[in-house]
Amino acid sequence: MNIAGKIPPEINNSLNLFFSNIVKLFPEVFLNAYITGSLVSGDFYPNKSDIDLIIIAKENFDKKQLSQLASFHKQFARKFGRPYINGFYFTPENLKRTFRTAPAYFDGKSFVESFPLNLLETNLFELKHNSIPLFENEKIDFEISFEDVHKNNFENINSYWKNWLHSHEKNFLKSSTLMCIPRLTEWGILGAGRMLCTLNENRIVSKRYAGEYILKILPERFSEIISEAIIIRKNNRTEFKLSLKRKKETIRCVKFLIEEYSKIYAKKYGGAN
Repeated sequence: MNIAGKIPPEINNSLNLFFSNIVKLFPEVFLNAYITGSLVSGDFYPNKSDIDLIIIAKENFDKKQLSQLASFHKQFARKFGRPYINGFYFTPENLKRTFRTAPAYFDGKSFVESFPLNLLETNLFELKHNSIPLFENEKIDFEISFEDVHKNNFENINSYWKNWLHSHEKNFLKSSTLMCIPRLTEWGILGAGRMLCTLNENRIVSKRYAGEYILKILPERFSEIISEAIIIRKNNRTEFKLSLKRKKETIRCVKFLIEEYSKIYAKKYGGAN
């Protein structure tokens, strides 16, 4: 496996090591593997971005395999650190959308069995149209449309993002972390902004692009906090910096983005499906 030229050499080396070990541990178990996310969109920052993968297995894992996988991921993350390798294990049933739970999800800190795929349609659209194949032992084909993505995102806006907004506005601990950690401003504004951009432009974009997009279309009163969110992402800011104003403006902007998304979705699709 060699994808040099498409991603940084050090990332390529890390992926080669990752897959050489995991394929050795489970020969003939995996069908295909793909990179998605910020490495593909050109919005990758080594000190804070993750390497996002979708790995397709022939079938679900048994208990012993899951235990071995969990041990492998824990050891790999401890040894190599950032950038963390994150992603999903899928089965062919996930690709057909007949099963909305992945066998497992992994990141630099955890390994979770039976992970609910709340953004399955978005994941599948990225897999089909915005991914880099690492290896493909079997040709895959599945149907996915942008209408599927929009419906999925609408559900996500009304579950994850409304809950995110409510908790960071009302919960003391969440509110305090939003006031102290600039990256949460980046996450909230660019994440919700990406939902709105996808709805309007019919394409899945990077967080940086989403920030530049909403900076152009949102009212001027949000320009300062959107610009700050973009700077936080571009400058790879991970420090703690106390700001009550940043917290309040983040809440105001995310609330507006959710409301704007809901209005536009209602005009296009008549509200909730």
